[in-house]
Amino acid sequence: MRAIFISLSAFLSILSITTIQEDELIVGTWVSKEDSNWRFIFKNPKTCFEYYNGKLTEEYSFSISNSSPQCNKEVFVNQNTSYLKLKSNSDSEMNCYEIASLNDESLTLRVVGRGGFMEFIRDSNTAIPIRFSDPSKGIIGTWYSEGDRTNKWTYSDNGLLYEYWNSKVESVYKYSISHSCDSEYDPDFYFMEWIDENGDIYCFEINSVNENNSDILSLTSMKNGKIYLFNR
Repeated sequence: MRAIFISLSAFLSILSITTIQEDELIVGTWVSKEDSNWRFIFKNPKTCFEYYNGKLTEEYSFSISNSSPQCNKEVFVNQNTSYLKLKSNSDSEMNCYEIASLNDESLTLRVVGRGGFMEFIRDSNTAIPIRFSDPSKGIIGTWYSEGDRTNKWTYSDNGLLYEYWNSKVESVYKYSISHSCDSEYDPDFYFMEWIDENGDIYCFEINSVNENNSDILSLTSMKNGKIYLFNR
């Protein structure tokens, strides 16, 4: 019995190490071999952006695991298997894929429960495209926290952000938008910095601002990776 326990423990350790390595290896830009207009960009912390013809079509949170079930379907599991799960940030829909192969140059996926493979090539020579033009103007106005319209945020054109609860001002921040926040810098992404009255700094990556006239503002906290959604 003791020998069986050690064997099982070693097996689980292999699965854990494999998925951790794949979490890191999948980060980057992947272009479909079949249709070069279609690409996925995986970033840490656990965020994925889907593009078609240079336009953002969906953003997800992602995870890689080696367990069953996946998207409510039983799957085969051994030390060579792993599965990618994409959860839409717009409607929480789940999509699950078997990772058939993943290395420095290529990624092959298969939708769980279906046949056929999707092949992608790592695009290491092309910078991640800026997903939208400078959002400084588009963000001006009032945004409501998704699911709670008693909490609203008003961005003024003089660099001040007002947080309201039940129509009363609760907090006022200075805000700025650029390609950096605190020690983070990336010329291909926009970041927003909030500074409260105590001088504390809060950094967010701007995922989208009214993309495709969606009336949605999406921010990711650079402290904990949490995604915040707001509506007009």
